[in-house]
Amino acid sequence: MTMRRKTILLALALLLLIATTAAAATDIVKARIFKGSVFVNNTPAQLNDDPPILSYNGRTYVPLRKFSELTRTYVGYDEESQSIYLDLPVENMGKSEIHSKTSNDEFTLSIFSGKSVYKEGEPIKVWSRLTRDSDQPVTIYHGGALVLYHIVDGNGFQNYPFSSFEGITSTFQPGDEYNSNLNPSQFLSFNRNETKHPAKLPKGTYTITAEANYNIERYSTLESKRILKASIEFKVE
Repeated sequence: MTMRRKTILLALALLLLIATTAAAATDIVKARIFKGSVFVNNTPAQLNDDPPILSYNGRTYVPLRKFSELTRTYVGYDEESQSIYLDLPVENMGKSEIHSKTSNDEFTLSIFSGKSVYKEGEPIKVWSRLTRDSDQPVTIYHGGALVLYHIVDGNGFQNYPFSSFEGITSTFQPGDEYNSNLNPSQFLSFNRNETKHPAKLPKGTYTITAEANYNIERYSTLESKRILKASIEFKVE
């Protein structure tokens, strides 16, 4: 074998080795173990390194199993379809400290709050109940969410979620109820992501209004449209 041929073969081997090493390197990520604190509903969580929470490229990565432990979420895995299922527990709202209600010919709308005064960062528990009090059934037409929540702070700043009219038909028998909770995700848009804890309300006084918006006829008219509102006020200190 000539010296020139040996040189070419050696060069090709080196190139192959470099390419293989570079390809393998792309599958390796250097991350640091997260040494900070994690708060779940404003309560510090007990952390360990099994499995660890990692920091990489300015982001924090929480393993799914660790996330489920911290949030008390139920996790299931279907190996055949390679599907992960997360089931959030349904929280029982319990007893209210304040409430308000209003009625019309079709329903009674009630709104409740677990407390009249919350500590800053504490989970805010607000829920509502729409009840058919009559002894006759009624059919109504409404959007995706039958009851929406409207937030106003002490300075008059307000947030009102938009719900498109989807033409859903619901029939209520005597005594039927429609129950819903104020989702903390609504605080995100209210705070405009400008706080360190965007899913909670900062200190202040708040008025929360539950609004049921529906029609008693399939095609909306001024005569068929119904809006039922009930409001409560609480403080965050």
